[in-house]
Amino acid sequence: AVIAGPDQKYGSYAFAVIYGGCYGHYYPTTNGYFVSLVPEDKVVELWGWNMFAGVILSWIPPLVFTSINETSGNLRLGMIGMIGFLFIGFILSLTIPETSVEKYSIKSTKEVKDEGENNDEKADADSTDDSGDNQQKEAESNV
Repeated sequence: AVIAGPDQKYGSYAFAVIYGGCYGHYYPTTNGYFVSLVPEDKVVELWGWNMFAGVILSWIPPLVFTSINETSGNLRLGMIGMIGFLFIGFILSLTIPETSVEKYSIKSTKEVKDEGENNDEKADADSTDDSGDNQQKEAESNV
């Protein structure tokens, strides 16, 4: 055991920080992945289905684990039963068409950079036009 007694309480603090940092990224990452796969016009509708399915089906893995553990008396077999759910999720993720991922995925860094450069050029052109208009207005107001 890594932490075996009260004299190792600082180890538990370090573990809590590491665990919180890793587990804290789970929900934002899964939510972001889900939103990136869904068409923009259906995000709200499908988000509701996602939340509904998550709540309704959340009791199944603990039931399978408990059933396997109680019948066999082996915790390891119970954990192996959980691999089935991961496998099912993996198989379902393979059915997602790649076109939807490409169409609704986040822009690449190069695309964002190119758009930023184009916007900077437009802003420079607009500011040049504005400065000429301002100089003309100032000249007219001085007359």
